[in-house]
Amino acid sequence: MFFWLSKLFTLLIEPLTYIFILVVLALLFHRNPRFVKWCLGLALGVFLVFGTYFAPDLLTHLLENQYQIPAEVPRVDAVVVLAGIMNLKLSTPEYIEFNEGIERILTGIQMVKQGHARTLLISGGTGSLYDQEKKEAPLLRNFAIEFGVPESQILMEFTSRNTYENAIQTKRIMQEHGISQIMLVTTAIHLPRAMACFHKLGIDPIAYPVDFQLAPDRKYYISDIIPGPGAFRRSSAVLHEYIGLLAYKLAGYI
Repeated sequence: MFFWLSKLFTLLIEPLTYIFILVVLALLFHRNPRFVKWCLGLALGVFLVFGTYFAPDLLTHLLENQYQIPAEVPRVDAVVVLAGIMNLKLSTPEYIEFNEGIERILTGIQMVKQGHARTLLISGGTGSLYDQEKKEAPLLRNFAIEFGVPESQILMEFTSRNTYENAIQTKRIMQEHGISQIMLVTTAIHLPRAMACFHKLGIDPIAYPVDFQLAPDRKYYISDIIPGPGAFRRSSAVLHEYIGLLAYKLAGYI
């Protein structure tokens, strides 16, 4: 039930959704000037706050700064790569269409090939509400093999649909294969929620954030005060994480 509700609720955290709703309300109640001004003013506020980079950058910074890339990469039993980085509709066993976050699997491959991890553990099925047939983990497994990781050094699970289920299934595989120490690789803004899920289950991974959105020396220019699609995408991504943290806390997942 939580999975279905979370997917439906995702639609309600998009800033553009609220702008659309407010404009529609203004049109429907056009005979009430005071209400129209209130709706349009609020829509403009949402547009400016989440359509420019200042607010989403601040929210992103607060998440990305919670974990840093280790100064010295330790040796672990397994590097765990969380899926959720491809367009499953367009992907096939012969061709993978990646979204943002390809650094996750590339980092996992690198860790194994450089000897920092004995095993590459790929966790993730599909987060789609409509198509449960295609799974990410098998496709990422084939991708890793093509990039030189021996098949014998790859484990995977393809039943998990969200971050909490990633943690549950990873723990199961760890117990089955005698894995004790793991490195957890995922997008930097997603790492706080992922780490919290693993900690809840009594697992203490070494955090390895990738796919950072903010440069350490981020500078702002005049163009950044003009609302644009890039800022809205960042707003949607970071709001998804904050709402996810709240929802997971309420559900007892973290």
